[in-house]
Amino acid sequence: MSVVGWDGVGLSAETAEALSELAESALGGPVTDAGLLKGGANNKVLKIVAEEKQYTAKIYFKHEHDSRDRLGAEFGFLTFAKKAGISCVPKAIAKDDRSGIGIYEYVDGAPFGTDATEGDVEEAARFFIELNKTKEMSGGAALPDASEAWFRISDHIDCVERRLDVLSGIGIESDLEAEVVRFVRGEAKAAFERAREYAFGKVKAAGIDLNCILEDESRCISPSDFGFHNVIRRADGRLVFHDFEYAGWDDPAKTVCDFFCQPAVPAPTGMRKKLTEDLRNALRLGDDFSVRAEALFPVYRVKWVCIMLNVFLPAGRERRKFAQTEAAAPDIKTAQLEKARRAIEYIDRSF
Repeated sequence: MSVVGWDGVGLSAETAEALSELAESALGGPVTDAGLLKGGANNKVLKIVAEEKQYTAKIYFKHEHDSRDRLGAEFGFLTFAKKAGISCVPKAIAKDDRSGIGIYEYVDGAPFGTDATEGDVEEAARFFIELNKTKEMSGGAALPDASEAWFRISDHIDCVERRLDVLSGIGIESDLEAEVVRFVRGEAKAAFERAREYAFGKVKAAGIDLNCILEDESRCISPSDFGFHNVIRRADGRLVFHDFEYAGWDDPAKTVCDFFCQPAVPAPTGMRKKLTEDLRNALRLGDDFSVRAEALFPVYRVKWVCIMLNVFLPAGRERRKFAQTEAAAPDIKTAQLEKARRAIEYIDRSF
């Protein structure tokens, strides 16, 4: 089989063969061109051509310290979305679980390159509401829990503390790593303690038990890693949401917090309370949902500071290297630390 364009995409011979076989069986012909797409920090993403049509192929990252089934989560989510009649996501076409490869519809458009508008937030809200109006149908019950899904308020908070503990214990082999450890143990830890106390106060005032498990009817199907950094705008202006490797059942309060915390393409924070209320009303989530979303927001600000520093962790470095983002270079590490420092400044503004 002759394949044009394999060189330069960084696939092993075994992976290239597996992708070729999957594409030929699913797409009706061999791959005739392949090129690496930029932007992904977790997986290797290619644009491939077969039978004169374009598709997206993803080769999913695997690591001994990261056991998440990224392929299963994304393919399952998109299969559910198709059955639910949702059109603002790519179609899932074929997958090879053994090799960790998925093939999807290729979406022609441009990455979301500017700050989001209120109209964009409303479109994202419609997507989320549409997902969850049919969550008991179309196979939704078979979806797994989302990555780092938590159904007790105390678990949300404990998760962030664990992230801080891991970062504060990284091996120090350079002045930069020593600086990261000082930052995490000092500024980041202090910000977390203030955010935790804020959350405790809000929850206590509302009479909510920190350790009460969220009932099934109050959970949602979450795209996870939900934000405009994972959006393509078509030429006609329509938005297409993508990248669902962490998707699954979750606390909708976490979805709201993550949506307004992700730093790559910021959503207007002035829309946070409106989005919370729109979801509460449309999905009948109850007053407790609004309290959780408000109480946990500063805590999730700290979580995203930790995420910015993932490049200092072995799995984070290997994941970005696998995706060919070159994000383990010293200058990138320095940039991530500076981003984390700037992000800390916003946490107290969240109270």
